[in-house]
Amino acid sequence: MKPSLHCSRAAQGGVSLIELMVGVVIGLLATLVIAQVAGLYETQKRQTSASADAQINGALALHTLQRDIEMGGYGLTSGGVAGCTQIRGKRSATNYDWTFAPVLITQGTGATGGTTGRADTIQVLMANNNNGFALPMQLREHHRKDDSSFVLAERINVGNRQGDMLLVIPPANVAGTASPSPAGQVSPHWCSLAQISAAPSGDTLAHGTSGAPWNHDATSTRFPGDLGSDIAYAAGSTLINLGTLADRCYFISDPNETTATRRCGLAADSTEMAYTLRLRTFTTADASTTNQDIFPDIINLQAVYGIDTTAPADGAVDSWTTTTPTTGAGWAQVIAVRVALLARGTQYDEREVTTTVPNWRPDGVTAEPFTLPACPSGENDCWKHYRYRVFESVMPLRNMLWQARQSP
Repeated sequence: MKPSLHCSRAAQGGVSLIELMVGVVIGLLATLVIAQVAGLYETQKRQTSASADAQINGALALHTLQRDIEMGGYGLTSGGVAGCTQIRGKRSATNYDWTFAPVLITQGTGATGGTTGRADTIQVLMANNNNGFALPMQLREHHRKDDSSFVLAERINVGNRQGDMLLVIPPANVAGTASPSPAGQVSPHWCSLAQISAAPSGDTLAHGTSGAPWNHDATSTRFPGDLGSDIAYAAGSTLINLGTLADRCYFISDPNETTATRRCGLAADSTEMAYTLRLRTFTTADASTTNQDIFPDIINLQAVYGIDTTAPADGAVDSWTTTTPTTGAGWAQVIAVRVALLARGTQYDEREVTTTVPNWRPDGVTAEPFTLPACPSGENDCWKHYRYRVFESVMPLRNMLWQARQSP
């Protein structure tokens, strides 16, 4: 018996053209939806990642600055006000000069009003005494320019070791001005660096040139005086054991800023990463200088001094200023620093995601906009296509506050 022709054709029937077209359309729609969802997810992921990077970089940068700034002046003070505002030293044939201050702010350029312009520079000076402690010492005898040892008022060579750096501070009265000078003493004074050149003995600390590269002979200008017989430091001057002196300086690698004074003394380097917080470190241990990137995408750094003008000092900030003090008494009033960092996300968004220029408050009240990087030629308001994070903090100078509490 032969099979039915109708049944055979029905069993062999496939997908019709209409069914095939419907399947293709559904597949294309599904592909389109998946592609849009994947693209949206990827965009949001990049935006979230960029914002998170700005958050992390800014927070860590602020923490790093705060850690060093709060240590500013460590080991450089011994109560009262030093009778000098400058530290001078010499290693081999190179002279070194520092402002005798825990924190020194160099204001950036380009401010159109108020205090905010290009990134500021923050320099922090501190001692690093590996002995763990050192007692302030006083000179019993006048120290001539050509002397090679210090004679101490008492036998307090505790904590002193050969190779340690010494800071020599002239006598000062409560107001921070030089005391009446004995005959032959050189005025005005500055503070000088010397290095212990031999094992301490009794009431004497040697600072000869042999084996101590930071010491110098009587022809040098690092100790006050023109002649070897001049009294460079009078009896009653203070000696502080620093161990080593550390000079740490923070700046932003701004391609538009080439002035060395606003780059911690460093020349512009075309190979460095732009808009990165950098740290230049100098140490007297071997007179070495290092320069390193620490946090990227930090596009501005601003700082002001907080001063206590109350008499007597009450340890509270009365005003904020960009003016750098020029006297010991002026530096004694600086008890805090207000710092603001502006971090930017790396992701450029096609939309305008920021509508107003980020700002900070130099006095804690009045908002001032940050100065942002210039846009490339032909692009206006490019800054609106990035996301920003502002980090701001008041950082007390603990060593200045403690010193004020100890002052007579």
